[in-house]
Amino acid sequence: MNDAIPDSSIPAVTLVFSGDLLDFFKDSGGSSYVYHYPLLRRASIKDIVESLGIPHTEIGRLSYNRKELDFSFVPAGSERLLVEPLSPLYPPTRPSTLRPESLNEIRFLVDVNVGKLVRLLRMAGLDATAALENQSIKAIAADGATDGRILLSRNRDLLKLRSVVFGRLIRSQDPTRQFIEVSHLFNLPSLYHPFSRCMACNGVLHPVDKADILDRLEPLTIRYYHRFHQCGSCGRLYWRGSHHDHMVRTFGFTEPEE
Repeated sequence: MNDAIPDSSIPAVTLVFSGDLLDFFKDSGGSSYVYHYPLLRRASIKDIVESLGIPHTEIGRLSYNRKELDFSFVPAGSERLLVEPLSPLYPPTRPSTLRPESLNEIRFLVDVNVGKLVRLLRMAGLDATAALENQSIKAIAADGATDGRILLSRNRDLLKLRSVVFGRLIRSQDPTRQFIEVSHLFNLPSLYHPFSRCMACNGVLHPVDKADILDRLEPLTIRYYHRFHQCGSCGRLYWRGSHHDHMVRTFGFTEPEE
């Protein structure tokens, strides 16, 4: 806890962090973390929080004396601000003080540093596109804003860009844990439509008659599998194989009724 008494000659704002925002402070403990921030210059609360290494995308609510604040608030000194994390209580589809323009639907843009996550999201039937290799952070942010997508990344500088409204700094390095993290944060289980999207291109899958694709199947596939789906965008074929069984075991997914 940064609980040192600030120099009385320098105005300071007291920030009280809670929830998973404590991930950003190595010496945090308990249910909150108090930080006394000296106001050496005029700065918005967005700039102040991000100077501590926390992208604004991680904040779900800011308040002072029970009044909600937006990111443009400029502390004068002596305030005690509550900084709450983004959580299922603040869904992107609901307008809030911090994000008055909500999303119409939950869709994702996945950065290359969490690239394996995109396939898991698609396997769950969620709309997820992938950032391009060597794409600049400004270009990635612009794509996310243009398409109305939630940006998932481990790049703090990317998520600090003002043009990024909705995002998540992914904590885990394990793809399965990343999926669980995102699923919980954005309450995704109600949106699952497993095995309905192409893992390669994000296109929508449709049932296809086996007789129409026999020339594309291996002999053993023809012998043991009878139900097939095809991507409406790239034409890739899918059937109930090892990837299906893995997802069923790991996440409890079931194949949708047709």
